Amino acid sequence: MLPAIKPIRTTGLAGLTLSASLIALSAGAEPNPVLSSTSYFTSEGRTEASLLDLQTLNVNVSLNGGFAETTVLAEFMNPSEETLEGNFTLDMPAGAILTGYGLDINGAIRDGVIVEKLQAERVFNERIRQRVDPGLAEVSRTNAFETRVFPIMPRQTRQISVTFVTPVSDDQPYRLPLEAGEDTVNATITVDGDITLADVSMPGELEAEWDARNDRALMATENLPLNGDLLVTPASVESVSVSRHSNGQHFVAIDLPSETASTPFSPASVRVLWDTSLSNEASSEQALDFFSYLFFELRPFSLELVPFARGLRDSGRVDMRPEPEELRHFVSEIDFDGATDLQAIFAAEAERPRVDVCFLVTDGRITFGDMPDVQLPCQLHVVSASPEADDGALSLLAERGGGHYLDLAEIGPQRAEARLSQSVMSPRRFLVDGRDVMDEAEWIDDGDRFRLFAPIRRNATNVVAEIGGRVISQSISPANAPENSGAGSFWARELITTLRATGASRADIVDASQEFSVVTDETSLLVLETIEDYVNNDINLPEDSFSKDEQERYTALLDAHIDRMEREQADRIDNVVDYWERQVSWYEAKFDPEDDSGNRAEYEREVLYLDDMVPPPPPPPPPPPPPPRPDGSLPSPVFDETLQESEDIVVTGSAAPAPPPNPLAEPTQLNQSRNGSGAASVIEIERWTPNRPYLEAAEGMCADELYEVYLRERAEYGSLPSYFLEFADLFEQCGDIRRATETALTALELSTSNHDTLTAVGQRLMRYGDIDRAVDLFRRVTEIDPSRPQPWRDLALALDASANLPGLSEATRRARLSEALEHLNHVISSPWSWYYDGIEGISVLEANRVLDRLQAAGGRGELPSEALEGDMPVDLRIVVGWNVDEVDMDLWVTDPRGERVYYGNNLSAIGGRISNDMTDGYGPEEFMLRNAIPGVYTVEMDYFSSDIVNPNGAVAINAELWQNYGTPDERVQRVELEFDDVDQSEYLVATITVEGDD
Repeated sequence: MLPAIKPIRTTGLAGLTLSASLIALSAGAEPNPVLSSTSYFTSEGRTEASLLDLQTLNVNVSLNGGFAETTVLAEFMNPSEETLEGNFTLDMPAGAILTGYGLDINGAIRDGVIVEKLQAERVFNERIRQRVDPGLAEVSRTNAFETRVFPIMPRQTRQISVTFVTPVSDDQPYRLPLEAGEDTVNATITVDGDITLADVSMPGELEAEWDARNDRALMATENLPLNGDLLVTPASVESVSVSRHSNGQHFVAIDLPSETASTPFSPASVRVLWDTSLSNEASSEQALDFFSYLFFELRPFSLELVPFARGLRDSGRVDMRPEPEELRHFVSEIDFDGATDLQAIFAAEAERPRVDVCFLVTDGRITFGDMPDVQLPCQLHVVSASPEADDGALSLLAERGGGHYLDLAEIGPQRAEARLSQSVMSPRRFLVDGRDVMDEAEWIDDGDRFRLFAPIRRNATNVVAEIGGRVISQSISPANAPENSGAGSFWARELITTLRATGASRADIVDASQEFSVVTDETSLLVLETIEDYVNNDINLPEDSFSKDEQERYTALLDAHIDRMEREQADRIDNVVDYWERQVSWYEAKFDPEDDSGNRAEYEREVLYLDDMVPPPPPPPPPPPPPPRPDGSLPSPVFDETLQESEDIVVTGSAAPAPPPNPLAEPTQLNQSRNGSGAASVIEIERWTPNRPYLEAAEGMCADELYEVYLRERAEYGSLPSYFLEFADLFEQCGDIRRATETALTALELSTSNHDTLTAVGQRLMRYGDIDRAVDLFRRVTEIDPSRPQPWRDLALALDASANLPGLSEATRRARLSEALEHLNHVISSPWSWYYDGIEGISVLEANRVLDRLQAAGGRGELPSEALEGDMPVDLRIVVGWNVDEVDMDLWVTDPRGERVYYGNNLSAIGGRISNDMTDGYGPEEFMLRNAIPGVYTVEMDYFSSDIVNPNGAVAINAELWQNYGTPDERVQRVELEFDDVDQSEYLVATITVEGDD
């Protein structure tokens, strides 16, 4: 079923500033479109918001077969002396689907290409840093078109186009709000197709004229305000129509009024499943208003409330009197919190006694788990009042449950109650030229209109459908069909909804989105400047925007790019083997602290870089030792108490600076050709306490007192995931692992959460001991972000840890270790971006450890090359990753002699080595020391640069401190540290004291 139609709402990009003229609109009107801009390159080096001027606006609407296809062309000017990034937001008509976007490049509109959302965002940001012409467009959760354009030069104009399709009928008119306040604009509006002049109403006081030559309604203005709605109400819509999608596929559409009320809605028993997760809180009051209205007239014999989030709430199920305010009382007593898991509550309710009707009240934004695939023991109606509801998922749930989807953001209580008395329409049979096409068809009944779609062949001649006791039979002629992407786009959107609900891969969803030009939650539209940009980023060329010669050049460049990638793939294992052999040479070497020849640094530089064809960038000059800091200026890392500890390990964090290198330190001879010494280490750590007002309010509290502070402060500070992650740590420190887990998962409810949030929550769950759920989150990240090696490594390490969980069968243990090895082998053998050079060597070490564990469990496995297999136990191993892209962080380790190992000195006199310098985000970076000399080792992170704003809050690291890595008595402690001080670049992570022999 297609998503129910939603009214128009205005949602601007975060942080926009509107001019006074835009605010001074007619009563109740919101500006549409909204224009603003951002300057990244001011003379003072600051980021500033400013305004753009709308110069011209051209709107063309074409109606065919119950669908309007609209193209809006807008030209805006940068009136300032700064180079700007422009932000343009347009609220589309109710139920519209975005199908196209264009941006002027060298004076001509270039079509956007549908690209996986995360890939599009990364390419766009990279192009901005190069100061070239990218454009990015997507659809917000409230169905608004949003685009970012860069650059807009001083005193120059840019043009963008946006195309969308909308269902239209006599009882569902087309309505596009156009509000510019007191600003004047040059505007042209045309409406053509299946309309007459009487069907068209122009915005405000403006009137249309009939252009008889072109059979269209036309309105043109110069320097006039544009305030009001463009309204198109066709007198009638054909019940059967055919059209040709822009990709050439033909479709048939059947459009009928929904059935009127048949029998009164009067169930004797009602069960209300209420989603009390964080994201459903804002819209619950409107849902309560509906139920108060419903139960004022309807008095069922029994009424039960089932509050849930990730499962049934602690308050349990509530039997209540069927009174209008009874349900409101009990729902109002619940603290909305936690993540949404519909699958869990459906599983819990599936075997319960049958009732006549169930209501599911939710926004459908499933945070955890999959779409439910079990039937509840009742007819299911789904209710939502959220403007950000996942209408497609909720419509599908209602269809599966034999009920209606009531979108209270679209319809009022009276209309919703009336719909409960309507029969649910669905086709009994659907034939094209005698062939059953039910399996290929998609449909929607939104209570006003029933629409049925199916792809057909160009030579089809007849369609027969039986719907609600009515038989429709009509001849068709697809070969003469007009081009209109409406039916095909809505069919594709419903197909994508089904794919998503049934667990299809993200890649399959993106493929369907690209094939039928439907922008979804998983995709964006991207415009790039040069042919090379498309080739280098593996993005299809928009053929209509390039000449035949340019297309041939693209093909030649793409073939060369593919050949290069194939060569890199063929050479990958050889390069990794070469890297590993150099690391083995390091491992077997003898290091003399008295040798100050400098050869060790040159030696290590050879080890660090895999591909001699891509020389490393020159490192920045070595930083000086950090200056003394005032006591208490550095936050301390978080200590992982849930992991097994060695009695010899204590971890400390301190505000004191790391000791500077001491050239007069007494040299120590170390023979590193022997096995790891297994030296006992003393690692002491204090808890990390970021400087946050809400954490100050929670200081010293636990249990219910802490939870009350968490709920109270959430209204002011709970807009970023970091709020929930930090409170989760407080609950964990209090020993309340259940609340810690639930609070961390709540971070995923926010609209700002992304793949980095999933990773951060997964890492928290690992530390809290909820490893299986962490595995699920890391697996989701590999679906969203498969083009980086880090998500695959994160998943592998979580699977490896999960193999230690109690109660597993040997077969399950082997399966988890085998999958972990598979993912690490993927990291090792795949040619990633050079940004991530070095992760393969780290992964080889980890893969060998997993292989040993797999073989010990009776399993079989291997690395990509036998030359990579071999144990490498070390006394100390420190691995650090961080949570955002385009951020350069550097691991520093200062040994007891005072020598600092870092990117500029990657090998110490005692044999400590640092892996490749990760300058573009995420890491990991690794320090290893085979034999640790006695004394104090200081571990620091240098925050070198950041080029992006992190929606999850401050940049944070995750560090693993290993003692006796790769030996039977290995121990690990995990440290999390947030870089929340913009004036501070060096952060102390931990100090490690290696004890000498007695």
